[in-house]
Amino acid sequence: HVLQLADQLSLTVAQRAEMQTQVDRMKQEAGALGEDVIALETELDQLFATRAINPANLYDVTARIGRKQAALRAAHLRYHLSTVATLSPEQVERYKTLRGYQ
Repeated sequence: HVLQLADQLSLTVAQRAEMQTQVDRMKQEAGALGEDVIALETELDQLFATRAINPANLYDVTARIGRKQAALRAAHLRYHLSTVATLSPEQVERYKTLRGYQ
């Protein structure tokens, strides 16, 4: 969203470049984690479909899914933190206003 609002936020050339780098990194990291979540969900579905599910492997797979989902969420939010660190306090306040958070 910061890049979409770059003009209204008066981002510098350096800030625009940093934001694009962060977006690219987030997409790569989140994409890989998302693929892992999908693979684990598929594994869980197959355990049910083949009637190979039992309490032990149910707990194992769902725990692994939970850890991957947590990693995905943390990765996404970590980039929010780095975005705030890249913007000036005035830009952060302007962003909140433009996004309707204030």
